[in-house]
Amino acid sequence: MKLSQQQTEALHHFKGPALTLAVPGAGKTTVLIHRILHLMEKHDISSNKILSITFSKNQTADMKERFLTTAQKYGINAEAHFHTIHAFSYKILREYLKKNHLSFTLIEGNHEFNRYKLIRRIYYEKYHQSISQEEIERFNTHYSLMKNKMIPLEIYLENTTVPHKFKDLYLSYEKIKEKHFFIDFEDMLYKTYEILEKDKSILKRIKNQYPFIQVDEAQDTSALQIQIINKIAAPENNLFIVADDDQSIYRFRGAEPSYLLNFKNHYPEGKIYFIEENFRSTPTIINTADIIIQKNKNRYGKNIFTSKDDLTPIRLIKTKTAAGQYKFLSQELKDTNNITAILFRNNLSALALTDYLEKENISYHIKSSPAQYLNHFFLEDLLYIKQFSENLTDQQLFEKIYYKLGAYISKKQLSFLPTFDENTPILDRLLDDPMIQVYQEEKIRNAKKILDKIRNSDIPEAIDLICYELQYEDYLDKKLSLEDRTESIQFLIESYKQIFKNCRSAEELLDKRKKLLLDLKHREKTNSNLILSTIHRSKGLEYDRVYLIDLIEGDFPSRSREPALSERILHSEEERRLFYVGMTRAKKELILITSKERNHTKVKISRFYEEVKKIKSSR
Repeated sequence: MKLSQQQTEALHHFKGPALTLAVPGAGKTTVLIHRILHLMEKHDISSNKILSITFSKNQTADMKERFLTTAQKYGINAEAHFHTIHAFSYKILREYLKKNHLSFTLIEGNHEFNRYKLIRRIYYEKYHQSISQEEIERFNTHYSLMKNKMIPLEIYLENTTVPHKFKDLYLSYEKIKEKHFFIDFEDMLYKTYEILEKDKSILKRIKNQYPFIQVDEAQDTSALQIQIINKIAAPENNLFIVADDDQSIYRFRGAEPSYLLNFKNHYPEGKIYFIEENFRSTPTIINTADIIIQKNKNRYGKNIFTSKDDLTPIRLIKTKTAAGQYKFLSQELKDTNNITAILFRNNLSALALTDYLEKENISYHIKSSPAQYLNHFFLEDLLYIKQFSENLTDQQLFEKIYYKLGAYISKKQLSFLPTFDENTPILDRLLDDPMIQVYQEEKIRNAKKILDKIRNSDIPEAIDLICYELQYEDYLDKKLSLEDRTESIQFLIESYKQIFKNCRSAEELLDKRKKLLLDLKHREKTNSNLILSTIHRSKGLEYDRVYLIDLIEGDFPSRSREPALSERILHSEEERRLFYVGMTRAKKELILITSKERNHTKVKISRFYEEVKKIKSSR
């Protein structure tokens, strides 16, 4: 295989620290594999002495296979050591436990105990109510970020806005793990770091075993992971880092490009190599993506280029609504045999889209299932309110929704309900309560009228009545996590109205939801040339044709609620990097799609769409 001059220069690096900045589609895996072979042939380094840290299990398997295939072509019979940082840390942890006659249970993926189940149990025992999926996700986000950035709890709480129950949940979760000798993935990394700090014999053995270390996708490595790698590499620092600061998109996991940008501060003697030729995409895609990413200030300057001569233009599509977007996609996808991806910022984008594709009988594989939105508390509330409108005497249902009806009904008033005739509608019982306040009476009578309308409405009409006449949207806005901004509320409402548009009753909604969940489960296993994925899940992959959808300001780029200007800048730059990653997944065709409206409300077109439009018009 013929390598470029820049690839060759990088892989010939021998000792000392090196940072190789590889643009998208630059063949970085090829460089890492050939560098191992170069170290073996030219410097007589055994492949067993070279540790390669990869980003994911899939990458690990792919690189192992590609190394063996390449080595065999050169007549070399050798195995190389490729590990994710978690798998490598787990080996160290197991060695330490065995040495000290200790035992721990890894709860990630465990059917009996895992973080989700433990948090659910802790929450219920402490607060006597169930925790929502969204609240668990918020806990996990803060928990993982805090651990990966190695920030002590109190300092994290001082500088970060967290759910008010986060501290109690965190302390209870840590206590249970300590009591039962449980560890999760974050513990695995942190305990490995502690082992390397205090057990000099284990550290020495690992250093002797792996005097050469390679790190792939280093832009997505957290502070904790970097500390583990640095512990093993120092003081020789035979560390070969391959990364692209422009593709750093996991800030929510504690990964930031600052480590790369400060490489020379960490390693004054270190060398920086550039691999700037893109072997994947057309000149139009590469040149446009380059102009887009250059707007970021905190980055290494690069001269990305390609030798391809295909000048297929980037297409810009603007539809009135999301439904128009789905119609356009279905027409495009019926007659294509290309490997095609529909990419999006948030997997909510896949919810109504997958339903539309099913109706059009278009096969697809989904990498980022939106199933969580079919179990979302918002949908549960819609279902409960619709069910209650169909059975106004059901006290059990009423107790789930009474505080969401905007009628200021107190818990104390519920205790009097059993004293009335059980066949009397619950709201009538409340109106007959002699202790009812005047302002409550008006609200309850209004709720009665609206519930009567809801009972006689189909699901889309019921959603509007619940959100706007019952004023549930006010409750929803307060309830939703920081990840669900105002625009996302409208997107959620619009998506539910789209997928349940043919449902009239609560029972029909339940049947439809069951079908959607089964469809999604099936499509996760379906082999297809059409892939639906978040941009995060598409990282490292490539497709002949890419559609980037739902390019609406506030959704993509998403909006930051951080008060500090510096944090908002960091957020904005990561959103731009995410768009850059999405664009550069495309080999031949790139299509950007936006809509003018969301749930009958005019929205602002994404700045990224507008910037590409401006670039196109200037040519």
